[in-house]
Amino acid sequence: MEREIFLLESGIRVVYQRSDSRLVHFGMLVSSGSRDEGESTGCAHLLEHMMFKRTKSRSFEELLEYIEGVGGEFNAYTSREETCYYISMLNDYYVRPIDVLSDLLFDIQFLEEELKKEKEVVVDEINFYNDTPSELIVDDFEQKLFSNNSLGNRILGTEESVRNITINELGEFYKFFYAPSNIVLSFIGDVPFEDVKKCVNNYFNRSITEIKPQSTRVRVSQTEYFKEEVRLKTSQVHCIIGCNALRIDDPRRFEMYLFNNYFGGSSFNSILNLSLREKNGLTYNIESNYSPYTDSGVFSVYFGTDNKKVGKCLDIIHKEINKVKSGGVSDTAFQMYKTQIIGQLAIASDNLLNEMILNAKNLLYCNTILSFEEIENIYKTISKSDVECLLQEYVDVETMSMLLYK
Repeated sequence: MEREIFLLESGIRVVYQRSDSRLVHFGMLVSSGSRDEGESTGCAHLLEHMMFKRTKSRSFEELLEYIEGVGGEFNAYTSREETCYYISMLNDYYVRPIDVLSDLLFDIQFLEEELKKEKEVVVDEINFYNDTPSELIVDDFEQKLFSNNSLGNRILGTEESVRNITINELGEFYKFFYAPSNIVLSFIGDVPFEDVKKCVNNYFNRSITEIKPQSTRVRVSQTEYFKEEVRLKTSQVHCIIGCNALRIDDPRRFEMYLFNNYFGGSSFNSILNLSLREKNGLTYNIESNYSPYTDSGVFSVYFGTDNKKVGKCLDIIHKEINKVKSGGVSDTAFQMYKTQIIGQLAIASDNLLNEMILNAKNLLYCNTILSFEEIENIYKTISKSDVECLLQEYVDVETMSMLLYK
């Protein structure tokens, strides 16, 4: 696999990967998310919505026609620590996504009438999200867990905070965080490296006034322990338990990824799916999750069930955690789980859009990109005792925080 990393004179980092696909995927990852906000929570996400509305040379309709008129697609997302914009289209038109994302970065134009309309769209998104307890509880849990840090900010903000954001605040946030050292560009497609490098240089080597964009981030010193019940009119009880975990560049993160994958990951043979759903019929939806951040992380387990079954579900989850910690997973099963995650990684790498975004995230947060073979070797060398020692250090069922919707 041909992969190249280079630095533009403007200070923007770029990662290129050659593929034999008929499609190109190009993305811009900005180290700016909800944790970078002050009282104006939801600003990063609202800015993401506004970025596609208008530039100095193109209207929203012209941007749509330029991309979608040749079958292309563009999208974006905002998380706690990053905002990502990406475009996919046929190789023949590979210049267009590079052109458009550079236009958004350098020549974005914020108009009051567009902001007013987009606020209504975001408020509607917030209301939709509030009606989805299985997703809302995750945001609420991390808000409480990181209540002493902006990492706990709601990504969407609240209706009140969004409505109060001014066009000046939006512009200042953009100028402060959309700086070269905060940006990584990522390209995957069947286009020669030199052609892509020349094109990216042509469009992105423009001067931006550099500011120290990450100076406002306060490192997470500790997370808050809590156990709380919230009354909601829902047809079932929703529960999440969790604790602090490894940050995104910790060398042992692969041990955490491995444990999370076989404990409550997406596969039907995960420990929690077999014990709660298949053996006991206690829940339809049970999953664990590991969310790493630049200076902290969260390991959590979520399930939805009938109110009468919550206690039994928690007992089984605690029992299974302690079982893994004490060596309850056989050597044969552990080897199978390692083979399983390597296979899943291979399948995931076949999704080139995800691979493009992953390349950008790895370069942004870890300043390096590991090959599939390197990651495969890391997983092969992880021992069962490595995982058990990690869990002894980080996961204690007696001190896991809990949030319950009932």
